[in-house]
Amino acid sequence: MRKLFSLLFIIFISISGLGAQGVSRMTYFAHLFGISFDTDQEIPDRELSIIYFILDNTEEYHIHCMRGEEQNQVFVHNDGTVVVFDKNHHQVTNYNRGTIRIARKDDPIGHFILDTQPWLNFGVDSNDPTSIEERLEAYLKDVQNAIFVFLFHRKGEPAKQIHYSDLDKVDKEVCHFFYQMLFNRSYKIQLTDENIQKMHRSPNLWSKYCHQIFNLFF
Repeated sequence: MRKLFSLLFIIFISISGLGAQGVSRMTYFAHLFGISFDTDQEIPDRELSIIYFILDNTEEYHIHCMRGEEQNQVFVHNDGTVVVFDKNHHQVTNYNRGTIRIARKDDPIGHFILDTQPWLNFGVDSNDPTSIEERLEAYLKDVQNAIFVFLFHRKGEPAKQIHYSDLDKVDKEVCHFFYQMLFNRSYKIQLTDENIQKMHRSPNLWSKYCHQIFNLFF
């Protein structure tokens, strides 16, 4: 199923003219924010497993609470339908509403490819008034929460080991995008084992680390 939807997206790219230029959808998205990568360069297992953990633990709260809305609750049905309710238990029908989740629940990389990235690019529909910058900022807040879970709940230990050679090309592109986001060489504070231990003792260091991520995009 995932391969089918990936193929449909490739067809869409071809129609839009990007495919004819040899530019993948993920590469184009990354270039919007000045991020480039080479999928021939392998990502080490440690960093790759951290990326997978953070993708798997990025809860979708802030992306459904844009423009000042608070306490919206997100529910995902077995068929992939996402429904959002506000704090008064009314279903949200504006740009913060839920859509359809295409990727499998146990496929966080596929979720970014098939669900999150199209939303980042286009919003919930053609009438979505939010900008790509607003949507990315909301998503990064959710990523920041996942980093917190990794650092303070998992104690800096990813649950699943991922190997670069096991990934297909599109998965590798997504992981490189997050590699640049989480392990960018320009950061003064790197996500090393030593710094993770320091963050346990000083949450302020975690905050400074996350601030670097926002500065990378804005």
